[in-house]
Amino acid sequence: MFLPFKDKTTRVESYRDGRYVEVALLTNNDIIVDFNTSYNPLCAYNNRFNCTRVPTENILEVAIPAGQKIFGDYRTAN
Repeated sequence: MFLPFKDKTTRVESYRDGRYVEVALLTNNDIIVDFNTSYNPLCAYNNRFNCTRVPTENILEVAIPAGQKIFGDYRTAN
């Protein structure tokens, strides 16, 4: 299961359409979200891929300074 999200680093330090993070489901139905493992979607690297839209409820009002960030200048990619 993955969780698409945007935060205050979106478009500034991370990809313009947000990032993804894998979510671990525990046996008691709790979840663990480790933002250190967040990554850019494939659409950040290749126009042949479409990004999953980040739902409004997954737009965070804080910066997540963890996980994969921008390398090079792909912020202007379609």
